[in-house]
Amino acid sequence: MASKKKGQLTKYCRIFQWLQARDPDFAGAIRDLCLEALLNPSGRSPGVTFLYPKDKAYRDDIIEKAYSDDANEAAKHIESLIIPDALLQCSDFQRRPVGSRLGVKYAVESAGQGKVKLANGVELAAVEDFHTGEWREADIAIWYVVKGRLPLSGESYKPPPRERKAKGGAEGAPLVLLNNRQLAASKVEAAFDKTMREGKIHLDHPYLGKVVSLMNYLQHHSPDTFQTVLPILDYDPIVSYYLLLEPYKNPSSGPYLIPDSLVEGEGGWNNADAYGNAVEEYVALFTNLPNSQVTSATDLQTGDPVIPYVFRDQPYIATQVDLVRQQCEGNPRNIQSIIEDAYALLGGQNTVGGVGPILPTSTKGAIAGSKKFWQDQFRFIVGMALQRMYSGPYNTATFDKIIEDLRNAHPGNNYGSEINLTELMKASAVKTSAFMVASKFVRSTDFLYTPPSPNTIGANQASMDDPTDSNVLNRNALAFSRLRKTGGMVRTDLTSRARQEIEHYVRTNGSLPPSVLALLPRGAH
Repeated sequence: MASKKKGQLTKYCRIFQWLQARDPDFAGAIRDLCLEALLNPSGRSPGVTFLYPKDKAYRDDIIEKAYSDDANEAAKHIESLIIPDALLQCSDFQRRPVGSRLGVKYAVESAGQGKVKLANGVELAAVEDFHTGEWREADIAIWYVVKGRLPLSGESYKPPPRERKAKGGAEGAPLVLLNNRQLAASKVEAAFDKTMREGKIHLDHPYLGKVVSLMNYLQHHSPDTFQTVLPILDYDPIVSYYLLLEPYKNPSSGPYLIPDSLVEGEGGWNNADAYGNAVEEYVALFTNLPNSQVTSATDLQTGDPVIPYVFRDQPYIATQVDLVRQQCEGNPRNIQSIIEDAYALLGGQNTVGGVGPILPTSTKGAIAGSKKFWQDQFRFIVGMALQRMYSGPYNTATFDKIIEDLRNAHPGNNYGSEINLTELMKASAVKTSAFMVASKFVRSTDFLYTPPSPNTIGANQASMDDPTDSNVLNRNALAFSRLRKTGGMVRTDLTSRARQEIEHYVRTNGSLPPSVLALLPRGAH
């Protein structure tokens, strides 16, 4: 038996472990493009199969693109090597359609005796030295690409749904979600995917409807919570949905931003649609920010109750954030410590550049520790991924990848360890692109984020993909522009089924449903 180096694994629990041991340069490119999570199975697919190119020129071409202005092209090549299915043996390639994370179908011409032939001259071979331990599910696999290159376009492919044993159930029963928040999120995700595929997102934006309904409910039934979460709102309703509801957070890891007592159960929101004109009501949340006269913070000098700057003078906050950006640009070697210090001051003293209080005291408490840094990184990473998704033809696989990433890498269980930008900055001494990603974050409106009112948003003049562009990337402007293109979300009538449901609720509970009460002026019920 051949001897093994000390510390060298013989069985793996992750594809990335094998890749990092065999080809650290290729693994590093995948990591620096923030695509490492794609090599882990998601909750929506049966597993992951990675196709590792044996041809060094193939790999080198991808690596070279990763650290250039062609990084998007490199990401596409990497996604073409990832199949969202567990193909453990040759016969698995023939039991159902096969395709990539890009949503491109791969036609299988033959499979057997450790070899698979795909269309366009691509050939695969079994990897003999990749074995998973008995402690993990057999849902990951690796195959060599021994001939040809995988296509980036072609016939459409949709990953198969994941099948898993439900508690007390049989194989193939639906996956059991951990809680009602995850179940609700999965329904919104499916509805969004459907409206995007049908080209009707301008008529019905599921995320927008839910966020507006939740905020309407909070405004009428828990004004204190409403004030707490207002500064967290994002102009992209998808980002807002996940930051407000935290559906993939493990309940045992800490309290939710909005407690379960308000989200579900008797007297709770219960995912009810409660809006008249979703777009106008969502925009009004931002428009009315400067009009808030609630003294929800404490003056740093006198200790007197005051209106926080987020409601009083957001443009002035923006000028202070610019000063922090200038510090980063003037001292790039210390960019990591400057960023961490800025977030520590915001979380600890409620100040930016010595000015405060920035946030309501309740908001500061709700996003204490690393949570504010985590939230702003979430805005940046997920917001940019969504912007890229919108910039081209819609592909379900692209949206699935975004959801998979936020489930696996940004669930909100451990805010400090989930801040990937910190890891990128630590790696900046050896990887120029990692430093550029951190710099891009600093030069974005997501850095030390506070929501501007619509009349102070301004325009975006920065490029998403040019790492040398020194302009501030105004994602608020990009998201607001998309939001304004959404029309038709006006609820003007009740269906007969809705009327029956309301009547049944009144008979059972003796009052109108929360979704109806949320639409009524305060004091009218």
